[in-house]
Amino acid sequence: MDSSLKIDVLAQGQLLQTFEVGENSTDLNKKIQLPKHIRELEFNSIGKGKATLQINYRYNSLIPEKIVFEVNSSISNPSAIRKTLEICAHLHSIHVERTGMAVMEVNLPTSEQVAPNCCNLSYTKRTKMIKRSKSNQKLDIYFEGFSKDSSDCLHIPMVKVYNVTNQKAGSIVIYDYYKKNSMDKYFYEL
Repeated sequence: MDSSLKIDVLAQGQLLQTFEVGENSTDLNKKIQLPKHIRELEFNSIGKGKATLQINYRYNSLIPEKIVFEVNSSISNPSAIRKTLEICAHLHSIHVERTGMAVMEVNLPTSEQVAPNCCNLSYTKRTKMIKRSKSNQKLDIYFEGFSKDSSDCLHIPMVKVYNVTNQKAGSIVIYDYYKKNSMDKYFYEL
């Protein structure tokens, strides 16, 4: 069966894109990015044949506006069984003077766990709460907030529990709890 379709995509009465689908089409996956604030789409087709339409819509995506936090990390004695991850974070943005409550998510490399002597609240004066995952491979650290050019350093004791080849890197994610698009992510390796 010969197929040839012309499909128009409209939003608010305006033509956004025209797709042509047929037996000679080499690109089966056609993509367009919709303008912001579009709430309704209209599709008109002319021709004969069949076509499948798939729409992926993302909202509340955590795409950073700009770098807000800067994080530096280092590990003492990376090859030892017991080691310490030092993390220093500060507010770096020229657009933000002060954050609300900030959250730092520390994900350890695959071979490591948080040491049993970790996690008292006397880390810094701004540390308000620390949650440890059941696997002991993640910490969520809640801060009162950061102000311009202020910094906090944490020392997290770790213990190697597995020998792992092709080890997954650890990550540090820090964001303003009330404005999650002010998020920065950093990776570190042993």
